[in-house]
Amino acid sequence: MIRKSFWILLFLSLFVNCATWERLTFPERWEWIGTARYKSVQIFVIDPTRDSEIEAEEGTKIRFPFGSLLGSDGNPIQSPIRIEISEYYKNADILLSGLSTASGQSPIQTKGMILLNAFTEKGVKAKPNPKNPPQVLFPSAFEPGYQVFYGTKTNEGNVDWSTETAKTSNVSKNEEGKNLIRSGAEERISALPSLTKNQSAQPTRGESMNMSEGMEASRSFYYPILNLGWINCDRFLYMKIRLLPLTLDVNHPTWEDETTYNLILPSIRSVMPSYKDPAGKVYFPNLPMGEKAIVYALKRSGVKRWQLWIRETVIGKEEKIVPDWELMGPKELERRIQSLNF
Repeated sequence: MIRKSFWILLFLSLFVNCATWERLTFPERWEWIGTARYKSVQIFVIDPTRDSEIEAEEGTKIRFPFGSLLGSDGNPIQSPIRIEISEYYKNADILLSGLSTASGQSPIQTKGMILLNAFTEKGVKAKPNPKNPPQVLFPSAFEPGYQVFYGTKTNEGNVDWSTETAKTSNVSKNEEGKNLIRSGAEERISALPSLTKNQSAQPTRGESMNMSEGMEASRSFYYPILNLGWINCDRFLYMKIRLLPLTLDVNHPTWEDETTYNLILPSIRSVMPSYKDPAGKVYFPNLPMGEKAIVYALKRSGVKRWQLWIRETVIGKEEKIVPDWELMGPKELERRIQSLNF
C-alpha cells in the first residue's frame, strides 16, 4: 500500500510540474489554431505563506512574495495556490493564437505576452495584492520605455492593451484611435513604488528582493503585476509622422465566418487587429506612412484545413488589395507562419 501511494504521489508530482493533462492527451496543437489555447497551459502549485518564485518553459519568471495573492474576502490566501501560465513570445505563437498588439486602435511595440491566472483549492480566482503584488521578469533584455500592459477583451473579440489596471468599458471598433506619443526615455527605473488603481507599473531591479540566489541582478528587471489575466510587455510608439489607415477590399467578417485579418508591422514588431470602417470594410487605422507591412488573414475551411492569405505592402503606396487565399493543412500552415520574418 505504501509503495502504491508512493508511485501515485510521484506521478502527481510530475503531472503538476512538467505537463498539464491537456498536453498529455492532446499533443497536436492544430485543433486550437486561431485561439489562445494553441499554447499549452503550464501549471505550478505554490505555498502563499512564504516567498515563492516560478520559472516557465520559455523563461518567464514570476515572484510571489508572502501575502501577494488575495482571496475573494480581500485577505491573503493561506492554502496552496494553483498558478496557470501560457507564454506567447514567438511571432508564430502570437499569430497562431489569434493575438494582436494594439492600444486604443494604435499599434504598440511588443516583446510578447503571457496569460496568467491563479486559483485557490476551491477553484476561486485569486487577485494580486496592490500593496505587495507579484512581480514578473520577461525573458528579454531590458529596454527603456517598455512597461506592463493589461489586456481586455473587446466586444469584437480582440484583446485591447492598456497600462491601466481596470477599464470601465470595452473599446468599440467605431472609436477612432488616437496618436499615442510617449517617450520611452521618460520612464524611470526605480524601486518598487506604491501603486494604486490605474497607475502605470514601473520595473524594479532584481536585487531589490533577496528571494532567490544566483539572479543576474544587474540586468534583471521585475515589473509589478496589478492584474491577472492577459499581461504584455510593450511600449508606446513615438510617431511624429503622418498616420494613415489601410483599407482592404473585403467586407469585415462576422463571427460565423471564422476569419481573422491582421496587419504585421515588422520593423516595430506589432500586430494590428482589424476594424470595420463605415462602409463595412476591413481597415487598420493609425499607421505610419511609408512603413512596410504584411497583410495576414486566416480562415478555417473544414476540420483540418485552413485558407491563408499573406501579402506585403507599403502604407500609403498600396493599390487595391483583394484577398488571394491558399488552402493548406495544419503542418503547412504552421510552417508558412513560422517563416514570416518580423
